[in-house]
Amino acid sequence: MDPKSVLFNELVDFLHKRRFSEADELLLANPKLLKYTDSARRMAVHYAAGGGHLDFVRRELESKPQLANLEDDTGWTLLLLASSSGHLEIVRLLMNFQIDVNHRISTGQSALHFACSKDHLGVARELIDNGADLNAQDERGTTPLHKAASQGHQRIVNLLMGNREKLQIDLPNREGDTPLHLACEDQQMDVALFLVRSGANLEKKNRQNQTPTDLVHKMQKTPKTSKITKREKFEEFRLAERQFHEFGFTCYGFINMYRSILIENWTFVLDEFALKQINQKMHFSESTDTKQFDSLRDRLASRILYNGRLDLILDQAKSHLNDFFLNVVDVKDEDEAPSYDDEAEIMREIEQLEGEILTLRALQ
Repeated sequence: MDPKSVLFNELVDFLHKRRFSEADELLLANPKLLKYTDSARRMAVHYAAGGGHLDFVRRELESKPQLANLEDDTGWTLLLLASSSGHLEIVRLLMNFQIDVNHRISTGQSALHFACSKDHLGVARELIDNGADLNAQDERGTTPLHKAASQGHQRIVNLLMGNREKLQIDLPNREGDTPLHLACEDQQMDVALFLVRSGANLEKKNRQNQTPTDLVHKMQKTPKTSKITKREKFEEFRLAERQFHEFGFTCYGFINMYRSILIENWTFVLDEFALKQINQKMHFSESTDTKQFDSLRDRLASRILYNGRLDLILDQAKSHLNDFFLNVVDVKDEDEAPSYDDEAEIMREIEQLEGEILTLRALQ
């Protein structure tokens, strides 16, 4: 192996491990390494930008400003490397040079794509402040918002939504998926609810003819052990409750997103617990019991969907099914004053339904 290549690899290792003083000593003893290019067409300054060696990058750019836009063999520049690694001070330094903030690598990702994907909030803000394209799409049609939404990076989503006049919130990728589709599919429900509240389209379909809500339902039906499924559904309710109190979420999207979770949990309660207990203790006919419970569940479901206006969440979601209670939360709607008489009547009916269910469960 070329001796210079060995020394360069040692330098790269120092920079990756942020052993900057050792890297500087090696360069001082071997200044020709500054001009060395490896098999990926990267120079020492590339690795310094990716490793966060601010002083080294500054020295190199002061003497050779043309390095600011130097690409490796797949299009990575100093800005892309620093942004992907989250080195904000280097990103800020690069903004003093004539760089293309929207430069893409060979697969179409920009610096903003990487900052959003890796939750580098400060870097993303700096890029946006300096003209980064919020709607840039890579070769798969993925935008920075797709990246942040699919990984649940709420801070990044908030930042992007702060530039709403420039952001295309429902821009689809090559598969027709919007950021909301991906948030739902990856079960990033905090982000999904925030996107809906911010105006994302719940009815937009992807190339598989699926809406975001369809993907929520699909993920809920993914085969898992019964115990894990119940626990995860309890967590969904806790999330629903937290979102409700944080955002005052009253729109149809909330109901549409959570109605199946509500109904399916009642299915767990009735079919897996109560029906089993009754069949074991009373030897009732399964078909008769199923009809009774289906009737109760259908009546409950009809109330969940009542004019798309009733928000249901769990007040308590404990680990045992016999601690499972459903409560109705009265809310104020800024656009349409609620009918408290109607809501009170609905509450009474649901409480009556719950009482009937508990009575059936208590049969000996």
